[in-house]
Amino acid sequence: MNRSITDSRTFHRALDEDAACRIVIFGAGFVARMFLRALKLHGLDGRIDHFEVSAAAPGQTFGGYEVRSFRPAEENVSAETGSAEKHEFLCLAVHSSALPELEAAGVTSDPRAVFIYPFLYDLLYGPPLRTHVRIPLRDILAAVPADCFWIEAREAGLTGTATGERIYRKALGAHCSPGTVEKRLAAARDLLRQIR
Repeated sequence: MNRSITDSRTFHRALDEDAACRIVIFGAGFVARMFLRALKLHGLDGRIDHFEVSAAAPGQTFGGYEVRSFRPAEENVSAETGSAEKHEFLCLAVHSSALPELEAAGVTSDPRAVFIYPFLYDLLYGPPLRTHVRIPLRDILAAVPADCFWIEAREAGLTGTATGERIYRKALGAHCSPGTVEKRLAAARDLLRQIR
C-alpha cells in the first residue's frame, strides 16, 4: 500500500504533481459513492479511469463508470516497455471492516493502493478545525437528545431485540452489503460492551 498518502492534503499534492495520474476506485458501495462525490466536488472526476471490485459482473457499472475485476499491479505492465501501462492510484474506497478480506486477496499489497477511508470526510468537508482531541463516546451520546429515534433503534439493535436488529440491519443495509452490515453490527456491539 502507498504509505506516502496519509491525508487529504498529501492526496491532492500527489495528484497535482502528476497530471497524467489516473484514479482507479476499488469498491462499489457506500464508501465508493461518497468518494466519487468528493472527487466530483473537487473537479477530479475527470481523472477517474474505472472502478474495480474483487469479481465484477459482465457489463457492471457504478456511477456511470465501468467496473472491472481487480488486477494486481504486475498484471498492468506493458509487454513492450516492461513498465506500468499508465500511472494510477488504486483508491481503496471501502470501510475498514473490509481490509482483512482485501489483505487476503492481495489488494492492499498493491503498490498503487491508497486507503482513503481515514480521510474521506476531510476530502468531502475539508480538514477538521481541531485534531487530536479525545471525546469519549459517552459524552457524544449524552449530547444527543434522548428522543432521537435512531439512537433508540441503534440501542434496540445492539442489545439484541428482534425488532431493533431488523431496523438496524435495514438502516445499515441501505448503504452497505449484507456482509458489511453484520461486521458493523458485531463491531458496534463490542463497542457498546466496552463503554458500559
